[in-house]
Amino acid sequence: MKKLFKLRTIVLIVVTMLISQGGQSQISWDDDAQQQDAMVPLDGGLSILLGVGIAYGIKKVRNRKK
Repeated sequence: MKKLFKLRTIVLIVVTMLISQGGQSQISWDDDAQQQDAMVPLDGGLSILLGVGIAYGIKKVRNRKK
């Protein structure tokens, strides 16, 4: 059981790191100020928060079954 938990944790961390790489790429902007205000670059922190939320939800479901 512990081995399965470690494997799931490692997979979750790797997937989170891969997803966050797309948010870190920078887009070259034109001189149009309206376009700059409309788009916001997302940080890797959003992906980490999503991963932590999923892990927390899984933990809550497992605790409820016991």
